[in-house]
Amino acid sequence: MTMYAINTQTITSDNVGTISFTNIPQTFQHLQIRTNARLTGNRGGGNQIRAWFNSDNTNGNYTWHSLGGNSASAFSEYYSTDAIVLSWVTSANVATNNAFSVGITDILDYTNTNRIKTSRTITGQNMNDGNGLVALFSSAWNNSSAAINRIDVNWGGTMVAGTRFDLYGFNTTTATGA
Repeated sequence: MTMYAINTQTITSDNVGTISFTNIPQTFQHLQIRTNARLTGNRGGGNQIRAWFNSDNTNGNYTWHSLGGNSASAFSEYYSTDAIVLSWVTSANVATNNAFSVGITDILDYTNTNRIKTSRTITGQNMNDGNGLVALFSSAWNNSSAAINRIDVNWGGTMVAGTRFDLYGFNTTTATGA
């Protein structure tokens, strides 16, 4: 598998709300977004960074499942919603100073116009109470007729300077040999 850097979005000042990856090349098999983020405060309804495709943020057009836990308990969830999840996100008011959450999201077969687009995310964060959090997400955009050419990222709040999103493209190669 070969990985290519497509674009990087770095927040350079506090209180930025949304970033976008536009004109995504249609020359790869899969995409990956790497997230390194921190909120300026708690967002309402949870602390996930979310993304939607091709400007479609219609409630019910996406679903996601999660499985995760911290040092005290485990959880699982299912939602029919308006976006996929890219990462849990560390809030400045409850996390260790300068701690950022991380997430890696793979978006599979993003150019295929004959199937629903799926993604998988692994994410984690550190809290100042000594409890970390790790989670796995599987998400789907219930559109089988459009290739993904735009990804908008939003978190229902604002991010601090230093938050970063990296977009990569992947191509697989067929192994040959003995």
